[in-house]
Amino acid sequence: MFNSKFKKIIFKSFIIILLLCFFSISNAVFDVSNQDIIVKLSPEFPSANQSVTATTEIYITDIYKAKISWFIDGILKSEGIGNKEFSFRTKDFGEVTNLTIQISSSDIGQISKTFKINPSELDLIWEANTFTPPFYKGKALNTHQSVIKIVALPNFIKNGVKIDPKELIYLWKKDWKISSKDSGYGKNSFSVIGPDFLRESIISVEVKTLDETIKNKKNILIKNNIPEIIFYEDHPLLGIIDNKNLKFFSNFDRNYEEVKIKVYPFYFSLYNESNIKYEWSIDNKPVYEFKDEITLRKEESRTESFSISLKISDIEKFLLFTENSFNLNFE
Repeated sequence: MFNSKFKKIIFKSFIIILLLCFFSISNAVFDVSNQDIIVKLSPEFPSANQSVTATTEIYITDIYKAKISWFIDGILKSEGIGNKEFSFRTKDFGEVTNLTIQISSSDIGQISKTFKINPSELDLIWEANTFTPPFYKGKALNTHQSVIKIVALPNFIKNGVKIDPKELIYLWKKDWKISSKDSGYGKNSFSVIGPDFLRESIISVEVKTLDETIKNKKNILIKNNIPEIIFYEDHPLLGIIDNKNLKFFSNFDRNYEEVKIKVYPFYFSLYNESNIKYEWSIDNKPVYEFKDEITLRKEESRTESFSISLKISDIEKFLLFTENSFNLNFE
């Protein structure tokens, strides 16, 4: 008798627990919020007056049966069943676009979410710490393991005022690995050792305001370049004639007794110039007394022809070297 009553009590308790679990699960299914709405933009970080496509995903209802409405600054722009994609145009820099998505279905009711889109721009410029001659108008290119400095140039405007780059937060990465020591508030530049010979590196940065209302990110591909040797004549009256690369003359002719040649080791690392080694040869015979300049003399009055070659290398970086040559004729 006692056991029978006890079994009934246990059975009733079990039923009550099952019912509580059912109602709890049912409530969880319908407990939705706008945090369940995901919207992706393409491009991810729009610039000013740019066409943008917004795509939504929501996993708590069948999106293809739901009524989806899109609003710009509170004005309905597009509406329809399964209308998961919407295109619009951003405003000028500093002007916020309020993009609202509203989703309605029988199982979740109606939910909406607003995204504030503030156009921004982000550029990256870089320069390698490699040799270029004085007054050279070109860019210093990176070579094997040279030091490269990258500077971020954000154009973030808020309330009509451009934000000082030093008042933003930067997250720098090399080959998708975060560089913690170079990231942080106001750190808009990043110095890094470039890739090894015949390799590449990807440098990326994410930039945002303190309140994270404006964000952007950018990455660049850093490729290695091959260093160059360029020969110029160092004329006794005109100085270095740097508009005439002697390599492009099959025969460099001179009718006087002495010629001085200046050489520039383009794009060799400036980290330690004492590591640069010059190996000259004349008619395939090595000469050791010259570095970045060589003087050639005509012997007596007979015609002389020389084949001049030079190899430059970095004694600490065995993959950093280059060679070049030219011919010189004394008339």
